[in-house]
Amino acid sequence: MLSKQDDILTVEHVFLESDCKTQAEAFQEIATSAKKLGFLKKNISEKSLVNSFLQREGEGTTGFGGGVAVPHARNEDIVKSGIFIMRFKQSVPWKALDEQPVKAIIALIVPLKSAGNEHLEILSKVAQRLTKPEFQSILFNSKDKKVIIQSLNINNKPNVETSSKTISEDMKGSSKKTKNIIAITACPVGVAHTYIAQDKLEIAAKNLGYNIKVETHGSIGIKGAFTANDIANADLVIIAVSAGVADLKLERFNNKPLYKVEISKVIKNPESIVNDAFANAKPYEINKSESGQKAEKENKSNDLFTTDKQGIMKHIMAAVGYMVPFVVFGGIMLALSIGIAKAVYGADFDISKLPHNHFLYFMNQVGSIAFTLMIPILAGFIANSIAAGRAALLPAMVSAYVANTAGLVYPIAGLEPKVSAGFLGALLIGPSVGYLVRWIITWKVPKTIAPIMPIFFIPIVVTFLISLTFIYAIGAPIGWIMEQFQNGLTHMPREAMAAIGMLLGAMIGFDMGGPINKVAFLAASTTITADPSSQLFMGAVAAAIPVAPLGMGLTTLIFRKFFNESERTLGLTAMLMGCIGISEGAIPFAVRDPKRAIISNIIGSAVAGSIAGAFLLTDAAGHGGPIVAILGAVSSVNYVLWVSILLFFLAIIVGSIVTCLVYGGLLIIQSRNIKVFKLMNERIMKIFNSKKSKSKNSKNKV
Repeated sequence: MLSKQDDILTVEHVFLESDCKTQAEAFQEIATSAKKLGFLKKNISEKSLVNSFLQREGEGTTGFGGGVAVPHARNEDIVKSGIFIMRFKQSVPWKALDEQPVKAIIALIVPLKSAGNEHLEILSKVAQRLTKPEFQSILFNSKDKKVIIQSLNINNKPNVETSSKTISEDMKGSSKKTKNIIAITACPVGVAHTYIAQDKLEIAAKNLGYNIKVETHGSIGIKGAFTANDIANADLVIIAVSAGVADLKLERFNNKPLYKVEISKVIKNPESIVNDAFANAKPYEINKSESGQKAEKENKSNDLFTTDKQGIMKHIMAAVGYMVPFVVFGGIMLALSIGIAKAVYGADFDISKLPHNHFLYFMNQVGSIAFTLMIPILAGFIANSIAAGRAALLPAMVSAYVANTAGLVYPIAGLEPKVSAGFLGALLIGPSVGYLVRWIITWKVPKTIAPIMPIFFIPIVVTFLISLTFIYAIGAPIGWIMEQFQNGLTHMPREAMAAIGMLLGAMIGFDMGGPINKVAFLAASTTITADPSSQLFMGAVAAAIPVAPLGMGLTTLIFRKFFNESERTLGLTAMLMGCIGISEGAIPFAVRDPKRAIISNIIGSAVAGSIAGAFLLTDAAGHGGPIVAILGAVSSVNYVLWVSILLFFLAIIVGSIVTCLVYGGLLIIQSRNIKVFKLMNERIMKIFNSKKSKSKNSKNKV
């Protein structure tokens, strides 16, 4: 019996012989069950839980090898902790540590703010049980759900720090003949990797003849905390943590041999990691952080948290999130002020002729300021992401502002550009400042100077160095490139813009807010200026953005029989999100049926982008969907305002209908594929038999 833990794991949480064939399908099935059983807030869809699972997989695989994975999620929409067990009919690809598919998963879900530690301790105990061969045998083979639940032994009091205490006692009286290890294990969620890594390290140390004590930083708090005696007797410190984990108080290990490693590597090959740690650990040194308090000085020889390992695109995408509000606000202010001014004073009215105290002039200037700040914000937060610190913000923002001011660029080699470096300058300045600052903070400087480095030396030196480089060296060539680019936009033939719009639309529909989508959005939004010809890319993107959610929602209405009531409700929600330019409303459908849904979204979005490009539609706001047309941000190079808005809606409607028809058609083909294949087989056999009989007849005649 489960006694007090009846709600955390019951037979309703166990799925044997599941038909799921992908990670996404498994997450969707678990999320649907979790929603039904009351693990999520009432007004929240299962999409929230699915996204948390997917986000965790993006940070690092939860497949620990041996055919088992432990996906886990923690967010504010989860109301109570739970365990869900799923065994697959056919093994599912999972990018596991041993590169083998997964036969069974144990999914853990945890509230962001837990009311108590009881359930978290149970989840921690479950994680420790996963590596036991006797449990894996039952998990893979038992047909009795109750037996599988009982094998987890979740009602016994967790003892996640018992072994560490015993080892700690051994360390106090240990001789130097047996080396002592202390280790920290931690991961962002703190319910699986943390405790599995603990077990792996303890077993590995025992096999190699070392003493070890492990301090775990999990959801239930710090367990097995080191004493001063533990640290004093330690011959080696191993820090096994995931990227993003902080506040480990590493300053207590000053001058101790310390080795950092990604926690998944410990789980995959613990004995090799222990041997490598003894061979490559380096004394830890304390440095001063920006605030003057003690902080880690990263050991660059084995530092796994350097941001360049994650790729430059990740830093750019992180910065785009900060830039978007400036683009949206600036675009809407400009569009509204110009639109109202033309409606009141005539179509040919120039808003700059208004008195400077006029409200519309004020709106226009505020929008222009937001656009001006857009480029420094992009560069600043790229640098901030790379350098992992605020010291890079000022140099990047100021340098980008300088590069974005055409009048400050010194002409060289006959190049006198009238256009600033724009987004291209931001994409060069952000990484340049980020990597330069990150290198500077590794310098060994006197302790008296360290506190002023990020607030005095770095801002002054880096800002002048990068800014002057752009003014006197590369600003003119980059400005010339941007000038040619804008001239190309101005004189672009309609056919070329239709093709570009098709490409941008396809990228927007591909992953609905993901990296490919963001690349297209960045390419479009950062080209927006007051010149309408520079807003052509954004016009195509704006028309494509709402197509996926509108198309998916329309499919649930027209092809109702392929969707349950919950999915039809999600369809209506997706349509509402599409109307205000939020493409993420289509994600639940892409998770549920990735191949057909994504193909349909790409085709429909490409059609919408192509139509918008063909009619040279523009969008002054860095946003999409019907909402930008309603707010007056949409226009055209060739047509009056009301015609432009009608064409914009036409592009969205046609794209959404195409998505709906393609997806509905694919669903119909799927539902009838057996009959289709039978008919094809019958026809092929009939043709084959006919040819065979003709061949026999011809032989007989001979």
